[in-house]
Amino acid sequence: MTEKPTYEELEKRIQKLEQTESNRKQIEEALRQSEEYLSITLNSIGDAVIATDVEGNVVQLNPVAEKLTGWKFSEAKGRSVIEVFNILSEKTRKRVESPIEQVMRKGVIAGLSNHTILISKEDVERPIEDNCAPIRNDQGEIMGVVLVFRDVTEKRRVKKELKESEENLRSIFENMKDVYYKLDANGKILMASPSGVALYNYDSLDEIIGKQANDFVYDIEDNEKFIKELQKKGYLKNYIIKHKCKNGKPIFVEPNTTLI
Repeated sequence: MTEKPTYEELEKRIQKLEQTESNRKQIEEALRQSEEYLSITLNSIGDAVIATDVEGNVVQLNPVAEKLTGWKFSEAKGRSVIEVFNILSEKTRKRVESPIEQVMRKGVIAGLSNHTILISKEDVERPIEDNCAPIRNDQGEIMGVVLVFRDVTEKRRVKKELKESEENLRSIFENMKDVYYKLDANGKILMASPSGVALYNYDSLDEIIGKQANDFVYDIEDNEKFIKELQKKGYLKNYIIKHKCKNGKPIFVEPNTTLI
């Protein structure tokens, strides 16, 4: 016949159960806080973030990713990431392999090729750049994938405008009648306009670029006065100075000069 536990034994059991329950609640609270912190962090990231499970189904989607894909997290959760992250080649208009597929297959960090566009749920097209990495557990096993991507529409626009601006400046520079040249702090010619070739009777720009400005000066003493005046004011114009051509012929020039 089993003996009934004493009052003291029952009290100890109750205390042990209370401690166990308290520990469980503490663990649950710590997990809740951890999940809340991770959620806040994910939602604060400026780039779009999608996380998947090992099957490639969406388990996380931050607000930026919602905006770019057109999918709400509540709609995307559990769906195949290929459906949510719909990408095509901008050139061929054909589907390209998702970096998520590459990561799952090879277990390494992967990224998109150039000229990849994301097609949102509303059929809005955006050029994107991304990075994709595996999520591993303590044993090194792949538990899922995290994809970080961004809209590069503005970046492309700025790059295009910069290229057009450079082309316009190059056209002006190459067709200007006045001679332009840029020197470093030691007087070495770093850049020169093609008009300088004809003015100084050289055969090509290659002969001019890399030379010292003093190589064009007819009178060194006169040039020293010019430099002192320039250093004093920082800018000179309406100043006539005597230069020489490649064949030694003297010419008079009026340089408009600014210190950088």
